[in-house]
Amino acid sequence: MTTDEQVLELLNKPGKAILSLHRRPDGDSLGSNLALYHVLKAKGHDVTITSLDTVPDFLMFLDNTDTVIMQPPSQIRWHDYETFWALDMGAQNMMGDVITFPKELNIVNIDHHKTNTNWGTINHVDANAVSCASVLYDLFKKHNIEFGEKAAFALLVGLLTDTGFFKYINEGAPLVMAADLMDSYNLNYQSIIFNIMSQLNIEDIVFMGEALSHMKIDVEKKAAILPIPYIS
Repeated sequence: MTTDEQVLELLNKPGKAILSLHRRPDGDSLGSNLALYHVLKAKGHDVTITSLDTVPDFLMFLDNTDTVIMQPPSQIRWHDYETFWALDMGAQNMMGDVITFPKELNIVNIDHHKTNTNWGTINHVDANAVSCASVLYDLFKKHNIEFGEKAAFALLVGLLTDTGFFKYINEGAPLVMAADLMDSYNLNYQSIIFNIMSQLNIEDIVFMGEALSHMKIDVEKKAAILPIPYIS
């Protein structure tokens, strides 16, 4: 059985499913998980989404963010679930805790990072994709998996935020995906930009100001360098 067939078998067989955002969730983590949440719910699954960290304010405009349960992985009753859909996580510790999972738990690892360690029991990783949302979109399209407007909107948010609204990549499959989602579901690209930018809080603005004040320009290499401390 191919990886696609294994994923589809679990997708089409209703059961108890759990999803988890990665640490410090971004638009691709939340968008991908919410898109899959909608698809699983439509197929009759009992679905739970958890997260170690809170959803950022600038992403709260997405539908069903209120379904995300703040819970450390170590406190989850993993034996209560049949399938763990692990999206946008290159390694298990991206959840925040290292867990010993039940042997019978299906772990579907869907990702786009080249550094993915293939830590799932099923690993669907496309290192050429620009986002996890792109991997899900391609999977849905390839196998004619229906998804509605809410899932489409969540996928578009995942794609746009992981490509910096196409600042990092502006050609090929990602643009085709965005155009298809916007055209098929009448989605508003500008509304996503407005919602994200209008939710910046004073801490974000102060942080950006501090970072920009230390920016160094390398004219020869056409690069801007911003020293930002990493906090684990």
